[in-house]
Amino acid sequence: MPINWKRSKVLLANNQIVKLQWRDSEGRAHGIILNKQREAKERDLLVKSLSEYTKLLNRIYRRSQAKSETLEKLVPHLGTLESIKQELKVSQDAAKAKERQLMDKIGQLQNTNLEYHGSIGGKQILPAFPEKTSICKL
Repeated sequence: MPINWKRSKVLLANNQIVKLQWRDSEGRAHGIILNKQREAKERDLLVKSLSEYTKLLNRIYRRSQAKSETLEKLVPHLGTLESIKQELKVSQDAAKAKERQLMDKIGQLQNTNLEYHGSIGGKQILPAFPEKTSICKL
């Protein structure tokens, strides 16, 4: 299956264009046109785009690496923070329980005070912290 090559150059406005033509074994004509100037422009655009993308990828990689290093430095502190958080929760629960006990004690003392002194002319004795009584009696 021999291929007959025919090469022709066409010069248009200082642009070198190469036209390659050939015929296959069945006699059908085939061809391709090579425009070196256009290919050079496309190659330059590709090089420019690739260099920009490479810069972006390098910047992303450096940021990712810096974040990883920072996280590695913070890992030992995470255990400390977790233990402090648990201690804080325990102390908050203890404070709420103590508050409930104190509010109950205040209520008992007010009741005993009423029993000792009797009624105070129809006046009602209010709790010391009225906004907290509703929270504590939940």
